[in-house]
Amino acid sequence: MFFGFLFLTLSVISFLLSYNPNFTGGVIGINTDSSLLYLSSMIFIVASLFVFATKQTLDAIMIPTGGYEENSKRTGKALEEYDFGRGAKYVLISGGTPAQDLQIYRKLRQAGVERKNIKLEGKSNSTLDNVLYSLETLKETGVKDLGIASSKSHLNRFEKVIDRAKKEGIVGGDFRVHRLEIPPSESAGKKLYEFIADLAYRYKLSKGLKYAQSHQSKSLLRRIRNKFVYKEK
Repeated sequence: MFFGFLFLTLSVISFLLSYNPNFTGGVIGINTDSSLLYLSSMIFIVASLFVFATKQTLDAIMIPTGGYEENSKRTGKALEEYDFGRGAKYVLISGGTPAQDLQIYRKLRQAGVERKNIKLEGKSNSTLDNVLYSLETLKETGVKDLGIASSKSHLNRFEKVIDRAKKEGIVGGDFRVHRLEIPPSESAGKKLYEFIADLAYRYKLSKGLKYAQSHQSKSLLRRIRNKFVYKEK
């Protein structure tokens, strides 16, 4: 939305600067011959219209918890998309670690998000749980367009789970996930974790959500994640 207003403002400024009244026989005209400023104003108008037309309309935004640094990045990205009454109605905190849930909650409240618009799903310990428990939490809200703030590889797994949920009829075919990507981590440990997690999810989801949920590799993946990604001891 910011860029839409920016382009619109630039178009107005460029147009006003290119305005050159030409009085002929009582008729007021605008001299736009070879006017780069006038051309620029038209370009900015088109750009602003494109931004407004393609702006994502979200019913809710999910912030899956992770390490404290990840939480900060994800919350910041979610707040960029949360238009305070004009966009998503709800922000959902999804994770099973109370201290991290509280960290995100406090940051949302400090940014001005009202308490009634913050929902908490406090049971999940994996990406699969994030999706299934969050869908359960949001069931009564009628959410169909869900933004998820996370890294590219993490969002890929979210989309795989949602696609499987659609196939099994857990969510409707009109349910959409909008990717709210944060900058990727460059650490080798993070890349290793994402690679292993992606392979594991591909295999387990091919056998269905019930199988995947009952065969989560909690011990191995969590040790890798805690040691190399979140650097916990």
